[in-house]
Amino acid sequence: MKTCPYCAESILDDAVQCPSCQSNLSSPPLVVVPTSGKALASLVLGILGGFWITAILALIFGYQARTEIRQSQGRLAGDELARAGIILGWVYAPFLAIFPILIIAAIAIPNLLQSRMRANEASAVGSLRTINTAAVYYASEHPHSGYPSSLAEMGPGGADLIDPVLAGGQKSGYLFSYEARDTDGDGILDAFSATATPAQPGNTGQRFYYTDDSGVIRFSRDQPADDRSPPLQ
Repeated sequence: MKTCPYCAESILDDAVQCPSCQSNLSSPPLVVVPTSGKALASLVLGILGGFWITAILALIFGYQARTEIRQSQGRLAGDELARAGIILGWVYAPFLAIFPILIIAAIAIPNLLQSRMRANEASAVGSLRTINTAAVYYASEHPHSGYPSSLAEMGPGGADLIDPVLAGGQKSGYLFSYEARDTDGDGILDAFSATATPAQPGNTGQRFYYTDDSGVIRFSRDQPADDRSPPLQ
């Protein structure tokens, strides 16, 4: 005697039809293997992988599902679904991982630029003070000629009163110009002016600076400064 696979009634071993449920016993019964819920979840989360967390969950559920399916020895299906979820998760995850970096960069870069500009502006003011001091000292040492005629004359090739970078007219994102004048025609340079201009306004610096033999440093925010600009506080 054997048991009918459809109704569980006892039947003869050579029976081809169950007398109780009339089922055909010549073909094996259809066995439905359940699909892993984690495999299905992995596929759905992979499809919805527009968010970083869903892509990560797709990978987690996908790998867990494949492990469970292998261990079930045929009692669970859905390996293809889990594999598809894993693939989609890996497709989205690297791109979505960039988003936090972009957000941090969007916040940090403007602050870094502002900090760099403030540092460049402070350096420009310091350089103009150096030029003022060097010009006055030079004039005191050369009373018959007055102030130096150029930045280069104050540099290492001349009086060696300023550093070679400043003597070259460009330093810390700023361009420097210097001019000495003979105001009364006696052959002595008795006045001078100097300016500091951002090499790239809005990028290497925002302010423009001006100074002269008065020793006062003046500034302007949007255009070159001159002797009418407000003094630096």
